Amino acid sequence: MGVKFALPEAMDTVEWCGRGPHESYVDRKGSAPICLWRGALADQDHDYLRPRKIGSKSDVRWMTRTDGGRPCAWRWTGH
Repeated sequence: MGVKFALPEAMDTVEWCGRGPHESYVDRKGSAPICLWRGALADQDHDYLRPRKIGSKSDVRWMTRTDGGRPCAWRWTGH
Protein backbone atom coordinates (compact mmCIF):
# COMPACT_ATOMS: atom_id res chain seq x y z
CA MET A 1 0.00 0.00 0.00
CA GLY A 2 1.23 3.49 -0.75
CA VAL A 3 0.09 7.03 -0.20
CA LYS A 4 0.72 9.90 -2.55
CA PHE A 5 0.03 13.55 -1.79
CA ALA A 6 1.58 16.96 -2.35
CA LEU A 7 3.22 19.24 0.20
CA PRO A 8 4.65 22.72 -0.37
CA GLU A 9 8.16 22.67 -1.84
CA ALA A 10 9.35 24.72 1.13
CA MET A 11 8.85 21.58 3.25
CA ASP A 12 12.35 20.39 2.35
CA THR A 13 13.57 19.08 5.71
CA VAL A 14 12.74 15.72 7.26
CA GLU A 15 13.03 14.75 10.93
CA TRP A 16 12.57 11.28 12.33
CA CYS A 17 13.11 9.20 15.44
CA GLY A 18 14.49 5.86 14.37
CA ARG A 19 17.50 4.37 12.63
CA GLY A 20 19.70 6.65 10.55
CA PRO A 21 21.13 8.78 9.19
CA HIS A 22 21.63 6.52 6.15
CA GLU A 23 19.29 3.91 4.68
CA SER A 24 18.66 1.17 7.21
CA TYR A 25 17.37 -1.89 5.42
CA VAL A 26 17.45 -5.14 7.41
CA ASP A 27 20.91 -6.06 6.06
CA ARG A 28 22.58 -2.88 7.32
CA LYS A 29 20.43 -1.51 10.09
CA GLY A 30 22.97 -2.58 12.71
CA SER A 31 25.17 0.32 11.53
CA ALA A 32 22.34 2.82 11.95
CA PRO A 33 21.74 3.77 15.60
CA ILE A 34 18.27 4.72 16.84
CA CYS A 35 18.33 8.44 17.49
CA LEU A 36 16.62 11.72 16.56
CA TRP A 37 17.73 12.61 13.01
CA ARG A 38 17.24 15.64 10.77
CA GLY A 39 18.31 16.28 7.21
CA ALA A 40 17.42 17.66 3.81
CA LEU A 41 14.76 15.66 2.01
CA ALA A 42 16.94 15.69 -1.12
CA ASP A 43 19.71 13.91 0.83
CA GLN A 44 17.41 10.92 1.42
CA ASP A 45 17.51 10.09 -2.31
CA HIS A 46 20.28 7.93 -3.77
CA ASP A 47 20.96 7.78 -7.49
CA TYR A 48 21.47 4.06 -7.97
CA LEU A 49 22.44 2.66 -11.36
CA ARG A 50 19.25 0.59 -11.54
CA PRO A 51 15.88 1.84 -10.22
CA ARG A 52 14.93 0.43 -6.81
CA LYS A 53 13.50 1.39 -3.45
CA ILE A 54 15.49 4.18 -1.83
CA GLY A 55 15.75 5.95 1.49
CA SER A 56 14.19 3.27 3.68
CA LYS A 57 14.51 3.83 7.41
CA SER A 58 13.92 0.93 9.83
CA ASP A 59 12.40 1.11 13.30
CA VAL A 60 11.05 4.65 12.83
CA ARG A 61 8.84 5.83 15.72
CA TRP A 62 7.75 9.06 14.03
CA MET A 63 8.60 11.27 11.07
CA THR A 64 7.71 14.82 10.08
CA ARG A 65 8.57 17.27 7.32
CA THR A 66 9.34 20.91 7.99
CA ASP A 67 10.40 24.04 6.17
CA GLY A 68 13.54 24.11 8.31
CA GLY A 69 11.74 25.34 11.40
CA ARG A 70 7.97 25.21 11.17
CA PRO A 71 6.56 21.63 11.24
CA CYS A 72 3.94 20.58 8.75
CA ALA A 73 0.47 19.64 9.89
CA TRP A 74 1.24 15.93 9.34
CA ARG A 75 3.21 13.69 11.64
CA TRP A 76 3.54 10.00 10.87
CA THR A 77 3.85 7.60 13.76
CA GLY A 78 4.63 3.89 13.81
CA HIS A 79 4.16 1.07 16.25
